[in-house]
Amino acid sequence: MSRFIAPDLADLGDVPQVVEVDFEQIKSDRDAYLVAALARYGIDFDVTTLETDPMVIAFSEGGGYQEMNFRQRVNEAIRGLSLAKAIGGDLDHIGATYAGIGRLVYENAADDQPVNSQWDAALGRWVETDGTFRQRIKLAFEAFSTAGPEGAYVFHALELDGRRDIADAVAYSEEDAATYSVTLHADACSMGLIPAPFAARAEGDPVLAPEVLVVVLPTLAYGPADQSLLNRAFRAVTAEEVRPIGDNVRIEAASVVNYDIDVTLYYAPGADASAMAAEAKRRLEEYAFARRRIGLDVQREVIGGRAAIDNRVTIEVTSPAQDILPGPKGVGQVGTITVTAIQKQGSWS
Repeated sequence: MSRFIAPDLADLGDVPQVVEVDFEQIKSDRDAYLVAALARYGIDFDVTTLETDPMVIAFSEGGGYQEMNFRQRVNEAIRGLSLAKAIGGDLDHIGATYAGIGRLVYENAADDQPVNSQWDAALGRWVETDGTFRQRIKLAFEAFSTAGPEGAYVFHALELDGRRDIADAVAYSEEDAATYSVTLHADACSMGLIPAPFAARAEGDPVLAPEVLVVVLPTLAYGPADQSLLNRAFRAVTAEEVRPIGDNVRIEAASVVNYDIDVTLYYAPGADASAMAAEAKRRLEEYAFARRRIGLDVQREVIGGRAAIDNRVTIEVTSPAQDILPGPKGVGQVGTITVTAIQKQGSWS
């Protein structure tokens, strides 16, 4: 069982049936139609370039504007049927209709927005974003089977109790050369289902079939992993209607490697330093958040590349001092992100 990788819907691009909406092209086509229609009745109409002409205003421009809005509405309706492009309520309907799931909710108050959340006015609650919900919908089809498939274990761990408390999960087995760690965990013994701990689960002992090791990472809103979270995850992936008979499951918390990002932007005279630094910080925040996944490295060269907003900037990465390599059961978690902009004076040399 290698780590389950759901298909990247971004690679699909836009829905093929979506057409480009170009007002100038629409107006030009309507102009041509207007000229041809009037010519049929012997009227030589050749003032389509005169924007003050009533026929141009009413038919070409006014009608063209309405046609543009209609075409855009059709495009949005087409995208609303695609898992890759649907947003908001359209995505909710796809999840409920085809996967039988809804968005996970946060317990935070209205004035306390969690990271990676959006407000649901109907529920009056913070819920997971379109992006994270889209990822779970993809995984939901794995769960139509029992938790034997890797993707199913991941789905049931993320689903939990309908609350957005787990940000990421991975499932490992003997095929992955996975090993146990002496860390916070939940298994049949800790849950009181068997009287004594399993043997051969010391630090570094291999995961042997039919054993399954599920590593979970809490959301930033939840905070550090605790026993309660691991117990809930264990119950979620080992329910009678979920776990195949014979699978021996253990839940472990992902090990967190904390790091800060500190970069300096050297820019040419004349640039807007504040806007440049703000854009660089936004890109770095986006990268750091995307890499907060179990087993993903954080690379200095990518940090430098994200901070370089154009070719006139030279980047110096002070922190982290080296790539963050958390390992298959770890995750890099960013703390502070500092961007300093320094003007680099030009010279004749």
